[in-house]
Amino acid sequence: MKVLIISDIHANIDAIRAVWKKENDADLILCLGDHVDWGFNPHEVVTWFREHNTVCVAGNHDHEILDAVARGRTFPTDGSAYDFQQYTIGHLHPEDLDWLRSLPDERTLTVDGVQICMRHYPSDGDTNMHTLHQTLLDFSTVAWCDREWEKLTGHAPSHFENRVLMYGHTHQCQILQPGCGYRVVNPGSVAYRVCSDSIAKGADYLLMIDGQFTTRHVDYPVEHLLARVDEENFIPEVNRPSHVYFGVQT
Repeated sequence: MKVLIISDIHANIDAIRAVWKKENDADLILCLGDHVDWGFNPHEVVTWFREHNTVCVAGNHDHEILDAVARGRTFPTDGSAYDFQQYTIGHLHPEDLDWLRSLPDERTLTVDGVQICMRHYPSDGDTNMHTLHQTLLDFSTVAWCDREWEKLTGHAPSHFENRVLMYGHTHQCQILQPGCGYRVVNPGSVAYRVCSDSIAKGADYLLMIDGQFTTRHVDYPVEHLLARVDEENFIPEVNRPSHVYFGVQT
């Protein structure tokens, strides 16, 4: 079975279409959250996920958009400047918001004998942009995985089973093997880089084929996205993703 594992789409329809053009024979799509915000096509991205065979969890940006809607934030109609959150709210349809509300924070499933736990970031609630490697170094690695597995599933783990903890959020693609049957993976970001030294200009993701993980990358044009950042009437201090978020140094 071929499983496409993606995360952090951030309303970038060009990115997800580029990935799908290359991997459209996937049997299953897993998404680790942040479907919207920071991008120009939130409705198109949500529609894409609704139309494909996807298993998704919510990301912090998905929650932030829903919280902003609940607080009454709107897209300005008087020509005043706006931020990406307001832009996103103004371009989502009611059915898009219903779909975002339906997303759970975590999921568990078994694929090809691999037990999988999916969450946007670890259950301690730390939303800092730490790599998985840094996160694991903060703890005794297998003990941390045991605690995380039990918190997410409600069941104490049995060592040396084939178990995978999946996270997104950091925008950095990683496959780690802490031991005792665990793998901890992050597909990176389909949409944007967040490392100041990044030179990537495309989409990162993972494939799981017959239970084995491999990293993948596909390029797509970003120049028109950069132009949109400059053209839109964004509030300057929250004008993200900036050029560095696209992996382009200016």
